[in-house]
Amino acid sequence: MKLPAEAPSRAARKLAEAFAWLGMAPGSGELCVDLGAAPGGWTWLLLERKARVIAVDPARMDGQLMKNPRLRHVQGSAFDFAPDEPVDWLFCDMVWRPLEVAQMLGRWARRRLTRTLVANFKLPMKRKLDMLERVRDLLGASGYAGIRTRQLYHDRDEITLTAHVR
Repeated sequence: MKLPAEAPSRAARKLAEAFAWLGMAPGSGELCVDLGAAPGGWTWLLLERKARVIAVDPARMDGQLMKNPRLRHVQGSAFDFAPDEPVDWLFCDMVWRPLEVAQMLGRWARRRLTRTLVANFKLPMKRKLDMLERVRDLLGASGYAGIRTRQLYHDRDEITLTAHVR
């Protein structure tokens, strides 16, 4: 995936590749939440697609991104955040323990706070398949359907997962 030099991080390549794999992406005006957003690679790509974005991360976002009127940065923990209204897309690329991230994302489905999920899970060095099965089971039990996973070229030791709320 080739991206312009103004992309704030290489993470934008991961999301661009995920959109190509999924065959769909947010459209103009759709509301997206980006958990684990800093410095803003995924947020940048969503804004390029004309989506509205709530970026959640305790760290600061790229200064150029912060000038975009369609961006709201919540400087805090993704585990404590809940949107004021349901969102169209939930994105998550957090460096955190996979089962804890899956439990948090499961709350979004149970509360019907999103329609579509795209998340990257950082897998442990050992027992990757076992961890992936546990994540999938937890998300399925929470209300996500159509769960698909794939290790994309730009993922390294991660797996990209997508699902929609039943």
